[in-house]
Amino acid sequence: MPSQTSLDFQWQKNFANLFEADRDKFDGFHRNRDWTGVTREQHDAEYADFFGSLLAEQTRKNTIFIERLRVDATNRKRARDRLSIRIARMSPSTSMKMIATSLAGTDVEVEYQYEDALSRYHQDYRAFVVSREGTAAFAGRPTAPGPDVKPIDSSEMPRFAFARPGIRQVLSASLWDYAILILFNLLLFVLCVVAFRHSDLRQPSS
Repeated sequence: MPSQTSLDFQWQKNFANLFEADRDKFDGFHRNRDWTGVTREQHDAEYADFFGSLLAEQTRKNTIFIERLRVDATNRKRARDRLSIRIARMSPSTSMKMIATSLAGTDVEVEYQYEDALSRYHQDYRAFVVSREGTAAFAGRPTAPGPDVKPIDSSEMPRFAFARPGIRQVLSASLWDYAILILFNLLLFVLCVVAFRHSDLRQPSS
């Protein structure tokens, strides 16, 4: 799974590519318009609207790009983790460890649920900041606050919420590990009985 630093780098790199792809639109704003008789204030207002709409579209595309990158990397990592856990379950000690971590609420599935909740919180927080400060807040370009920017009230900020799984979910998630441990115990018991029945206790060992 890529780190936050890697995602930030990809964000800035892809945003720069989008900005370069839209360079003709920026150049055409002045080239394809007759500005005769237009005041400086009118020009600045039109350019602010034009730049804001273009910036919002670039931010939307970049957000989709980064989210796809993050989801793809996360899914590949989780697939590798789950495969390694299935293989490791062949060991009784690993099955016992999985049961203990599941009962303690520290297994990998709980970790995945926490990561998903954190990702949803990041999306809610980003949407909240954009609704107050505009898309420029995450565009990497400092901008002066406009007259319509509302001050952020901490009480209105989204709250991170994560609910740990209940005991029923924990027990159901551990059923395979319980079954594996029971199977191992039955198998060892049968092997011991068979070995005992084929041994002759009357003959001393050499």
